[in-house]
Amino acid sequence: MQLFILDRESVLQNEFLYQYRMLNDLHVVKDVKDVNPNSILIGLYDFFDYDFEKEAVKYCQEHEISYLRANLLFETATIGPFYTENSSCIDCLYERLSVNQPEELMVLYRNYNYSADFLGEKHLIWRKEFITFVCQELISWLQIFLQNPKEIINKIVVINDDKKSIQEHQINKNEYCDSCFHLPDDSEELGAIHLKSRLKPSKDKYRLREDFDPKVFKKRMVDLKTGKTMHSYFEVESKYVPMVGTENYIEQGANEGAFGRTFDFQSSELSAYLEALERYSNVVNRKSFSRIYASYNEVKEYAINPHELTLHDDVLKNEYFRLHDYSEDLKFHWVWGYSFKKKKSVLMPEQMVFYKDELVRDKPKRFVYETSNGCALGSTIEEAVLYGLFEVIERDNFLVSWYNRLDLTEIDISGLDEDFQILHGLIEADGYRVRFYDTTMELGIPSVWAFMVNENEDAVVKTYSAAGCHFNPEKALMSAFIEVVSSVPVYNKVFGEEHLVERKNMIFSDGDKATEFQDHVLLYSHPKALERLDFLLNSTQKKTLNELYPEWYTTDHFKHADLTADLNELIDRLLEQYDDVYAVDISGDFIKSFDLRCVKVFVPGMLTMTFGHQYRRLNMERIIQGPIMAGRVHQPIDERDVNPFPHPFP
Repeated sequence: MQLFILDRESVLQNEFLYQYRMLNDLHVVKDVKDVNPNSILIGLYDFFDYDFEKEAVKYCQEHEISYLRANLLFETATIGPFYTENSSCIDCLYERLSVNQPEELMVLYRNYNYSADFLGEKHLIWRKEFITFVCQELISWLQIFLQNPKEIINKIVVINDDKKSIQEHQINKNEYCDSCFHLPDDSEELGAIHLKSRLKPSKDKYRLREDFDPKVFKKRMVDLKTGKTMHSYFEVESKYVPMVGTENYIEQGANEGAFGRTFDFQSSELSAYLEALERYSNVVNRKSFSRIYASYNEVKEYAINPHELTLHDDVLKNEYFRLHDYSEDLKFHWVWGYSFKKKKSVLMPEQMVFYKDELVRDKPKRFVYETSNGCALGSTIEEAVLYGLFEVIERDNFLVSWYNRLDLTEIDISGLDEDFQILHGLIEADGYRVRFYDTTMELGIPSVWAFMVNENEDAVVKTYSAAGCHFNPEKALMSAFIEVVSSVPVYNKVFGEEHLVERKNMIFSDGDKATEFQDHVLLYSHPKALERLDFLLNSTQKKTLNELYPEWYTTDHFKHADLTADLNELIDRLLEQYDDVYAVDISGDFIKSFDLRCVKVFVPGMLTMTFGHQYRRLNMERIIQGPIMAGRVHQPIDERDVNPFPHPFP
């Protein structure tokens, strides 16, 4: 493999050439266009020559040239990333630095050739020993690349002469990098989902792998300067169960926080990283790039009608509504997903799959408010689809119960295991009362609403709600319970701030002003909001899990040896009641590198979770007919009696 070095007349380059002088296979060129394809190009700079390097990377990508680079910046040298094939490049690094650390020197001083101010006295800026050491490290990188390139790609080394330090940082590819963009065009073939047999660890376990090590995820994801996740932390306010949080900045100033909550710290840490990856996958398309820009009328032969997934009703819009009006002639981007009923790929509105497409689209015409509803991660595509369906069912069942103010059966928790009873006793001792209600609808998949009331007079958070869904009702209940006991202590600290107390009072008085994600929790922390949940507290029915969910305890439904058989049984049950089940595989290369898959699933007709009262998407037929289909009531409520208040889902 030929080696070329760009002649940038830099101190770093001159020293490198001096140390490399014994070899005769290094060609010095003035222009990147003089480099042969399938070669290695070396670029060495006395400052961060950002604009020049951007163009160099673009050329290298087009001509299959590997690019080893380094730059000096005051007392610091940065070696890498070593760009090759589909790895990260210097522009990927710049994007991460500008988002995570906008005060970083490489951001503040990009393109500033400060060394030119010293005219011909460049030797005065850096110590000879420092430059020599940097070049020795460069030669070492080059040798490693020729033997095992995986050891050095997607990382940088920062050497600080003043601090006498060497730090290594992971830098993963920016899928929408201006310089090295490499996503394949979306296609019908990429949208297809082919389910395979997946043997389970046991008949009542639905996660196929339990050997994930959180240290592996932390090493590759977490870095204050360059990480997809800036840092992870133990949430000290969560005093009942270990809770781990992550800060994930997908754009400057926008933290996509993710949290893990379990009974032990290691599992909570792992869960936080997995949720961070799930959110990362669901923000924008990191698997492919769609070039299909059309109206529904233009592609309806291949596309689902957006109305299938419930759009915004003009009657419900208020002054805070900020989206476009939908029409079947409105043009927008589409992505290929999969219909389990038709067993073929179909076009789905991109904005209903990815909830921040505006980050990669130029002024998209967003006509629907979308969340991560139905997005799930799994070790296989089958596992991911299953858990995505659990979430869709959980939230639909919760909303049907809420909008109808259903008289729900309370769950008798006296027979649950010792771990549950100990934790439940701890929070009761602090004045919290947590009750559980069955929200299961016509599908018969156990769904639970956990409802907490703080009985202390000075309660900062008066009520809190959470939900869970699973084949195993005990897992559904525990999922909702863990959400409550981990979150409430955190909100107790946050919601005591004066400006939030004022906002709480404002949105309690006027639900239309509950416009943000957090407002739903904030509203129901208000002491007077408790009266809006009287339909729960006034429940007179109480049953055990065995009585409520006999299918789980007395039959073999959803207890196959093969996870795919369980999934197919669930899909068949859904198709008996609903028109279709859709899934979009959104597994990008970064997700796949962890041996994970991510999907977004949809069940047309089911209610989807939204935040901000102005963005609610109400399928009135589902709201009114849902309780009848489930056998909960004999007569539907009048549309005028649908619960008008913002929902309390967190």
